[in-house]
Amino acid sequence: MRGKIQTRIKELSPFIITLCVLLSAGWATEVFWDFFEYLTKENIMLHRLLKIVSVVFFFSMAYLLYRKRNVFFRPRTRYFSYDENPEKRKHLVLFLSNLPKKLEETNGIPKGLHLIYEIDKDIETIELLKQEPQHPILWKWEMPLRAIRHHMGILETVTLICSPESINQVYMFLHLCEKYNSFRQIRFYLLARKGDTNKLLQLSPDVTINGYQGFDFEEFDRLSHALWFLLSEFKKNKYKEEEIMIDITGGQKPTSVIGASMTFNLKIKLQYVQTNLPWHVVSYDVLLSSADSGELDS
Repeated sequence: MRGKIQTRIKELSPFIITLCVLLSAGWATEVFWDFFEYLTKENIMLHRLLKIVSVVFFFSMAYLLYRKRNVFFRPRTRYFSYDENPEKRKHLVLFLSNLPKKLEETNGIPKGLHLIYEIDKDIETIELLKQEPQHPILWKWEMPLRAIRHHMGILETVTLICSPESINQVYMFLHLCEKYNSFRQIRFYLLARKGDTNKLLQLSPDVTINGYQGFDFEEFDRLSHALWFLLSEFKKNKYKEEEIMIDITGGQKPTSVIGASMTFNLKIKLQYVQTNLPWHVVSYDVLLSSADSGELDS
């Protein structure tokens, strides 16, 4: 605790000094001008010259301060904090990867994978099948199931962000999740777009997504705007930042960058489901640190 307080004081010291200089500048100016006026009361030309010099001096110092801004006001840097056992959160955002078209014939489930719709046992089965030496079964939707399972017990909503391909499979994923009794209390939403308009839809049998499109996971600007729209919707619904987790396992690399940007100066966190042993769910948070203190400190 003492170290953190010292770090904060060191970070804030340039701003405290600047504030003190500004507050005392008026007092000092008044004293100096009283003195100058006393010395030059019988010499008008010298009095005017001193005023000109003082103005030139002020602008010179202002310019010098501008030139030295990167030295005086040290920038803050960012770093990732890493948590191998992230806390559970109420609201999960998932990038949903698309499955091969042939799996649509089997409701998204690979042949040879027999689910009993008990999440822990199904995950164990999937782990065994993908380690088969001859014919391993790899399934992209294993990871979103793991992501949801991690937050079971307090999870209230899952918001799916789809690609142009996976949006056509979103109801197939929803029907899969609905077969798990442990997922029954979770409300599923879809972040989609119609033209340039973003929309947050609650998925249910009565809601059609015809006319809505997914997002190109490599189109940085549009996807970034969509996520900011989503956060504004969360705010309207009174979701707290510390209740939100963004899963970046699905999608592509730009989705990871955009997801990370959502945590800047916020209490929102990222999570990633490891795609290799030990297949843990881990979380990341982008934190601010001091460039001057030589330490990392949130």
